[in-house]
Amino acid sequence: MQFCGNNILCGVAAGRQGLLNFDPTENGGNGVLTIGAGNGAFGGLITDLINTVVPPLCGGDCAITGGYLTLTSGLETSGVVQGTGVLYTFGAGGMLRIVGGIPALAVANGTTLLTAPFLAGDTFLVTPAGLTATGTFQGPIDPGMILLNPQLGTYTFTSASNIETSMDLNLSCATLGNACSGWIRLSNCRPSRLPRNRDLFPYLAQGWSRSGQGCGGGSLLV
Repeated sequence: MQFCGNNILCGVAAGRQGLLNFDPTENGGNGVLTIGAGNGAFGGLITDLINTVVPPLCGGDCAITGGYLTLTSGLETSGVVQGTGVLYTFGAGGMLRIVGGIPALAVANGTTLLTAPFLAGDTFLVTPAGLTATGTFQGPIDPGMILLNPQLGTYTFTSASNIETSMDLNLSCATLGNACSGWIRLSNCRPSRLPRNRDLFPYLAQGWSRSGQGCGGGSLLV
């Protein structure tokens, strides 16, 4: 996830991390996508806050301990076949949450670092990939409702978006109306903030939950 300037929260997981679940309304489900506890973790992995604020926090790279990301989407509004897969669209609502400790800033484990609800227009695209399916949930976050832990600074946000990718969904998830479940590979949230000097900065957070793949688990930019 990116926020408050060019800052990144990221981490590399040794294996699977967190769990994505989605039961579409076409299947009689509640139409809400969630990322939460599973595979031995509370959510998508978050291990570092890499930042370029002035002066930089922790010298530019804050270690995150016990870090993770969870989210709940708004309600599904539509589902259509797209190519070899399926595309679902969601309304406003739900919540993104990033939790963790930052020892260098005296932030204790279990502290909520950031929360924000989603705007309407988030999508979940699922395509077949061999014996499994790949799903990507992405879309806008409400910048006016972002709550950032004050120990990370105070900012006015101008825009934000989120991307979550699962690489190990059940293959049937790529067919319209079928339930989906799988672990999280990449967390990528991109908010942009207006700092107090009124200069505009973008911020990005990325995370991977597969070993050897860039920022494993999850990331946050400030």
